[in-house]
Amino acid sequence: MTELVELIKNELKEPMPKPAFEELLRRVIGDRWIQAYLELINRGIVRELDFNGITFLALMRDEQKQAQ
Repeated sequence: MTELVELIKNELKEPMPKPAFEELLRRVIGDRWIQAYLELINRGIVRELDFNGITFLALMRDEQKQAQ
């Protein structure tokens, strides 16, 4: 999971549409992407943002500071 978190920190410089984020997880993890997605949300690494009916994923603020 540590490697995945580092990858996510590098990929999410800006909010990413949820379908693109899910595809990224599918490419990196394969069939376990749903479990990884839920773990990233539950651990507070990423959060969902709804904007004009579209869901985006973004790093939580603390994670953004640590990534810089």
